[in-house]
Amino acid sequence: MLDFANNHKEKLDLLLQIASSDLKYKYYNVSRYGSIVFEIETSTWNKVSFVSLNDKNEVKGYVNVSFDNPYRSASLVMFNTEDNMNFLFDIKVLIKKLFTIYKVPRIYFSVLVGNPIEYICDREVLKLGGRMWGISEKSILALDGEICSQKHYEILRENYIKLKEKE
Repeated sequence: MLDFANNHKEKLDLLLQIASSDLKYKYYNVSRYGSIVFEIETSTWNKVSFVSLNDKNEVKGYVNVSFDNPYRSASLVMFNTEDNMNFLFDIKVLIKKLFTIYKVPRIYFSVLVGNPIEYICDREVLKLGGRMWGISEKSILALDGEICSQKHYEILRENYIKLKEKE
C-alpha cells in the first residue's frame, strides 16, 4: 500500500541512516556521499514522495518522484528494504497514478547494474510498455567503492495507455 512519505518521516530518516552505512544497500545511493535525512516536499509542483507499507503498516520502501517542469516527466528514486513483490505492486500502482492523475508524459529511472532488482526492472518495464534505453558505463561510485554502470529505463504515457487499453 502506498502512503505519502511525510506521514512516515521519522521511520524514513532511520532507514536512510541505516542504508547510508550498510553495504547491503550499496545499490540504493548513487553516490558514496548522500543525505542521512529525507527532505520531503510539501507540494506536488516539483516532487512527491511515497512509502510502500506492508500489511502491518510498516515502511518497506520509498519512492521519490521528481517532475521536470514544465513537461512533468517523472524521475523515480526507489528504495526497498525487503518484500520486493509488494514493492513492485506499489510501484505499478504509482506508475498508473502518475500517468492517469498527474498526467506525466514520461517516466524515467535508472538502476545500477548488478542491483538484485535489475532483472525485475528489465522484465516489468517491458510489461508496462517501456524500454531500457541505454547504459552509462562505469559512471557511479557505489558505497563500497566499486565503480558501477547505470542502466536507464523509460515508459511513455502513450505506450502505457495503449497497452492497458488492449488488456
